[in-house]
Amino acid sequence: MLEKICFPHLGLQTIDKEHKEIIFFLHQLKGNDNPLKIVRTFVNYFQQHCDHEEELMRELNYPWANYIAHKAEHQKMRDFFALTMSHPEGTDDQKLQDAIEETRSSLIKHINEWDAKLAGWIGLI
Repeated sequence: MLEKICFPHLGLQTIDKEHKEIIFFLHQLKGNDNPLKIVRTFVNYFQQHCDHEEELMRELNYPWANYIAHKAEHQKMRDFFALTMSHPEGTDDQKLQDAIEETRSSLIKHINEWDAKLAGWIGLI
């Protein structure tokens, strides 16, 4: 069982809800006997979440340098997911569980660092 995951709330209901959904997907994946459908749904949902968050940053006129850096972090995670989680049928159980754990760690770090920075900036508007 995964421990409780703490992350900052941006104060924007849709983004906060998306973060909760992402964490929910990770909880479903951990120890799941048949994760293929969940993995594909997770990857698609994460893509949509990044697009939504990037659109929000543009709409709020988030400082350009911060936006570019944040977007680059999203792309790193998209690339990682494409390599490690998009084709789990060719992965043994332990490798898949390791990829899930690495994904979880990357997401928590991203939310606590990059999204917290965005949340702080939103609080200054």
